Amino acid sequence: MTNNKNIKLQEICHNCDAPIQGLYCQDCGQKFVEKKVGVKTIISDFFDDYFTVDSKIIKSILPLLFKPGFLTNEYLAGRRESYVKPFRIYIITSMLFFFFVFMNADNPFININESEPENDATAIADSVITELQDSLFTAETENSFNLSFDDDSTDKSLLGEFFVNQTGKLNEMDGEEIASLFSDFFKRNLPRAMFIILPVIAAILKLFYWRQRKYYVEHFIFSLHLHSFGYILAMISMFKDFLMNSDRIVGGFNEGGFGISAMNSGMDWVILLLILLYLILSMRRVYNQKYRTIILKFIGISFFYMVVLLITVITMGLGTLVFM
Repeated sequence: MTNNKNIKLQEICHNCDAPIQGLYCQDCGQKFVEKKVGVKTIISDFFDDYFTVDSKIIKSILPLLFKPGFLTNEYLAGRRESYVKPFRIYIITSMLFFFFVFMNADNPFININESEPENDATAIADSVITELQDSLFTAETENSFNLSFDDDSTDKSLLGEFFVNQTGKLNEMDGEEIASLFSDFFKRNLPRAMFIILPVIAAILKLFYWRQRKYYVEHFIFSLHLHSFGYILAMISMFKDFLMNSDRIVGGFNEGGFGISAMNSGMDWVILLLILLYLILSMRRVYNQKYRTIILKFIGISFFYMVVLLITVITMGLGTLVFM
């Protein structure tokens, strides 16, 4: 007769009730611990989670910055657990980028000088309306906008009436209000627009590299990593501009006889060259083609990318008029 005292009970996972063989559950991955939670358990959980995430970020950011295309190849090769996932990298970098952009009064999208807000706002509104007036309406600006239609060209449909109503609302606004309207719409929708651009860019990459028989998702992963790098470099550029605009730093350089504007311009060119070099090297590593082929395709992809960006900006501008 078997002695029941000598039989060791099977350990059960407290999270999913699956049998455990070893230190971790084979079904859900939770580490097996006793139900009684002590100080040691709390401290261990904190440091395990913190340093695991921290080490993944370091292992991901460094190659993202200094090894173009490396993370994409690692992910596609199945080596994924050591690095932050592509989607997570994109979400983190894009959130940080847009946070710093929109919290900055002198942001790069709408740069309004605080000393003369009304004049600058009117100038911004003038430029936006001028782009639309050639094909849609005529504008007369003098502190406010007066948008009018010719009777023969006005559409009598519901769409035409809606557009007339919208432009009538613009007529009632001054330049500063119109600038604020466009600025608020861009702030709310630009992150979404950039995210929507990602699959479009992946489709362009698929078109240029259709002979390599790569899956569409592989190009999408590459697009995620490229944009994540772009956001990081853009934040570095913003930090550079912050330092260059600092009175203490600028004053120190000016007293020493340095041309601060020339230095700032030179650093902008360096950043631009770094972006171009990074893109070419990353395409070289991921698609494994000769540099001449890579450069030619890079020029073509860049052209289509700029077209996509232009369409996005125009669409957002029209969206401002529709949803104002």
